[in-house]
Amino acid sequence: ATFMFSGVHVVEPSLADLLPAEGCIVRKTYRAMIERGRRLCAVESEAPWHEISTPAEHLRANLVLAGDRAVVDPTATVGPGASLIAPSVVGKGATIAAGVQVRRSVVWDGARVDRSIDGAIVTPRTTVFAT
Repeated sequence: ATFMFSGVHVVEPSLADLLPAEGCIVRKTYRAMIERGRRLCAVESEAPWHEISTPAEHLRANLVLAGDRAVVDPTATVGPGASLIAPSVVGKGATIAAGVQVRRSVVWDGARVDRSIDGAIVTPRTTVFAT
């Protein structure tokens, strides 16, 4: 089988002395563990994995997970006449102003949308058009 390293590490506090100040944890820490006879484990998962290193990938992953729904946190405020077009995601405490349309977008916790958007990531500080 082919496996992918996801970049998620869970380590015991006792490994602190082996963690590199910078550089690759695999080459510097895990190799040292093996050389010292320490146990190294991995977890295989069938769960979906989304690479989210760019705004476009972050947006894509959220929209895939939303599926054919507009996912809206119950603490979000959606103004009168606003429309949420699936797939979209609206986070905790977010505000969608009256009359605006949110399409294929992700609105972070606490963010505010005052104009119609399509293919955007809206944070409390900025809006990034990721498509």
